[in-house]
Amino acid sequence: MSQAEALGLTLLVEAVVGALLGGWLARPRWQVALTFVAASLCTHPLIWQANERLVGTLAFPARAAVLETAVAVLEGAMAHLALRIGWGRGIAAGAAANASSFATGILLWWLAR
Repeated sequence: MSQAEALGLTLLVEAVVGALLGGWLARPRWQVALTFVAASLCTHPLIWQANERLVGTLAFPARAAVLETAVAVLEGAMAHLALRIGWGRGIAAGAAANASSFATGILLWWLAR
């Protein structure tokens, strides 16, 4: 999957997950979706480059765990600030959106093998 394809998939999945989390976060669905799209536009290029640099240094499971955790925390912090929600909810929402995106990518990779 190219970086552009991965970014498109990430934006789609995280927008949907953000919209679904709107009720739980007591914020308009569109606002949460837009927040996670904006956060992904910031984090996706960074994680893509970090992953490229760590290939050969860390095995995939460790690399994915480190990078995806960092992104979930960053996106959660962005949600906390942009949506004015608590840190805990921000981090949980960031983790949910990021895990959904990562799992979708892995599933598509597995199906395409």
